[in-house]
Amino acid sequence: MGIQKAVAEKAPTFHDVTNFWGEDSTKFWLRFHIAETFAFLGIYDTASKYQVQHTADLIMQHEIFGQLTLSEFLCFLQRFKMGSYGKIYQSNRPNPQEFLMCLQPFWNELCQERGKAEEKARQERISRDLHNPNNMTKAEWIVIKILTAMYNSDYVVTKQDFECLENENNKLIPSAEKIAKHFFELGMAASNKAQKGE
Repeated sequence: MGIQKAVAEKAPTFHDVTNFWGEDSTKFWLRFHIAETFAFLGIYDTASKYQVQHTADLIMQHEIFGQLTLSEFLCFLQRFKMGSYGKIYQSNRPNPQEFLMCLQPFWNELCQERGKAEEKARQERISRDLHNPNNMTKAEWIVIKILTAMYNSDYVVTKQDFECLENENNKLIPSAEKIAKHFFELGMAASNKAQKGE
């Protein structure tokens, strides 16, 4: 599992799991996967029960632990098994300290990937908003204020309004036509009602 996929899965965090299932369940889950990792590396038989348990305890005390999701931690273990962060043993004896030290470079990679995912989601939201006919751009809002001022004579158009319109010119032209047409239709309707004495 790649980091990008782990982030995209949006699995529950360890904080969520601990709150819902309790700390003992989180510890059991961690100890199982740490023991499984040691077994994969062929060093489980030389690792003491204390080393496995205390490694899990220290991970839970790490400042980043609660922010990790289950998928992200499994991704860390997978990358660890593949040698992305070096070895944690010499002469088939595990060194849990080096295992714990590998969390920091993984966290740095994870933060970068989360940042990319958040920026991509932000750009997608902006794109959806721009193409949503029910949303109003800043230029459209200023045009409405100006046309309303012209209609009611109760609003003073500011220099900032015109500067914004100039900056938003490419977006403004179709918006202005659409809004001006709307106001014209409202005006014609009001005029027709007045002529009919309604």
